[in-house]
Amino acid sequence: MKKVITYTFSVIYIVIIVGIIEMLYDDNPNNDHYGQYLLIVMMFIQGIHYLLRDKLENKKSRKSDYLFVLVTVGLLIWASTAYLT
Repeated sequence: MKKVITYTFSVIYIVIIVGIIEMLYDDNPNNDHYGQYLLIVMMFIQGIHYLLRDKLENKKSRKSDYLFVLVTVGLLIWASTAYLT
């Protein structure tokens, strides 16, 4: 189960990194905010991955991981509201 989760998150990271590179380094400067938003999404997924990994290894929950996820959720909400207005 642990290898499946590791491979799944690795594939998700690769797809998001390709999307970030494509959005940030293309000729159209109007979609750079999508690349920045994908970067925040990748940070959120990375935090979830750390929390899941610690849970499966029966480690004590680290408050810094929860704080990391909460900060990225806050950034996602802030970026979404800034984009919608």
